[in-house]
Amino acid sequence: SSGSSSSRGSSSGTKETPQAVAERFSDQGPCRAKFEIRRKCVQTKSVTGKESYMKNLKLSMVFLAQKRLLYCGIPKCGVSRWRRLLRRVVGVEEWEDRNAHNPRVNGLSYAGSLKPHVASRVLFSGDVFSLIIVRNPFVRVLSGWLDKKDFPQFRLPQSFPEFVHLIYNTPEAKLNEHFAPMSSFCGVREGMAFDFVAKLEELADWGPDLVRALNLEEFTAEGWEGGFFPGEEGSLKHNHHSANKLSDYYTPELMQMVAEKYAADFLYFGYRNDSVEGL
Repeated sequence: SSGSSSSRGSSSGTKETPQAVAERFSDQGPCRAKFEIRRKCVQTKSVTGKESYMKNLKLSMVFLAQKRLLYCGIPKCGVSRWRRLLRRVVGVEEWEDRNAHNPRVNGLSYAGSLKPHVASRVLFSGDVFSLIIVRNPFVRVLSGWLDKKDFPQFRLPQSFPEFVHLIYNTPEAKLNEHFAPMSSFCGVREGMAFDFVAKLEELADWGPDLVRALNLEEFTAEGWEGGFFPGEEGSLKHNHHSANKLSDYYTPELMQMVAEKYAADFLYFGYRNDSVEGL
């Protein structure tokens, strides 16, 4: 990754800031450029609470006041682990239980539920570190199918080609959140800027440094099966029977359909849409 060979601020005796970690590991390609352009295009610095993206911010954008942290949690992008971490930080006793994803009972605060004048300050003042974790769309689509295909409530086809055809022909607004485009979360398309657009595939590189910079080490040091940063977290190998390479599932036709359906994700987050080799 772009930052793995950089020297860490902590090695020189000075504490590295989250912003410095983000700078070292941020994508220097289309992802970075696109978000810098969008940052300059954001005209408003306040919200009324009636914006189109506020509903999603009530479900996806966690605000951790004591750490001055905003975290956009996207399904199939490591969200279970990170929400549980944040629950642990705020002192939820049963932080590991399945309530992590229910904003009404998970003990976390969400930016979209703040009063408008408070939300404006949190989202746009610049003194809160904002993080969004994304994932290669080809990997995320396959991971979502492998993870959910055996759950009756999702009613998914049992073949991957049929699944890709299904999501391709389903209007975005009707897609389950696990398969909705990443760019539909947290106001990304509306110009919401993030200090760090982090790639799940590179978690082992940026994760420990960011946790250290945010003073979260005591919460990640123990209590996590396989450790908080398992070696295969960014791959498919932690999913059900999914150690196969993407090339075992994707045909050129299926790649093209996913590339079209998730075109904004490939563009905004700097992923190649023409190859699954090496994934």
